[in-house]
Amino acid sequence: MTASIRLRRSLILGSFLCFVAGFSILASADEDADRERTRAKLLSQMREIAGQSVVTFVNDSAGGQPRLVDQPVFRYDDQPRRFIDATVWVWTHEGRPVALEKIEARENINTGVAQWGYCFTSLASQRIKVVWDERRSYQTREPGLRFQPVPGAPAVAEKGLVRRRQLRELARNFTARILTNPDTMNSQEMRLLATPLLEYDDADAKTPKGAVFAFSTNGTNPDFVLVLESRPTAGGPAWHYAAARLTTGGLTVKHLDQTVWEVPFISHYNPLPTWAFFDAPREPVDPK
Repeated sequence: MTASIRLRRSLILGSFLCFVAGFSILASADEDADRERTRAKLLSQMREIAGQSVVTFVNDSAGGQPRLVDQPVFRYDDQPRRFIDATVWVWTHEGRPVALEKIEARENINTGVAQWGYCFTSLASQRIKVVWDERRSYQTREPGLRFQPVPGAPAVAEKGLVRRRQLRELARNFTARILTNPDTMNSQEMRLLATPLLEYDDADAKTPKGAVFAFSTNGTNPDFVLVLESRPTAGGPAWHYAAARLTTGGLTVKHLDQTVWEVPFISHYNPLPTWAFFDAPREPVDPK
């Protein structure tokens, strides 16, 4: 084989490989663009669903009604459960959170059928009601949170930066374990997400009042929330905690080595005192 023939073959092979590489890059870019368009459309749909969810106090003497924060406080997916995209929305009243709702774009784990998943929980000190549409509504039967003093907590700092650091340090003293299968007693340790879902200030003092921390099971899916808040006592403000579930799994929460909160595994939906969940049909998103 002459040198010129070898050179021509090398040039042809090189051109072919460049074509394949270029095609792969273009295909990958198209897939990325499709994913971003899908995410944008799903976010728009989830925002619309949240906006149509009307949350009110059962007792209308509360002084105003909860307000939906116009942006999700968190976004996540959960591949093991086939949640392709999901958001967390919050309603507030007088500066503090009173309700959370997870809206999840799912593919049914058994059939692959597209679904919306709704998971709503109360963080209110009184009973609340949510209306999703003319067919679906839910009303809590008791307050969503029951605050208790954080054992051994330091005094609430006066400076905002120190308070913010205290909140994170206090959250790290809590751990959570989820029971995922009561038949086999399979359970796993949950993971505290590094950044709170929400921080809120004392309206009068203009300093941090509390924060909502999330613990996840799969990826960053928040299945349990811990609320830490500075609350008045006879001896001055003190740190308190309260817990709320966002899962059917059984939860055991500890502060250091002591169990401080537990709820059982739920195998079938029943009217629940402070939270509700259900699925609804969803049209698959066309990214084009």
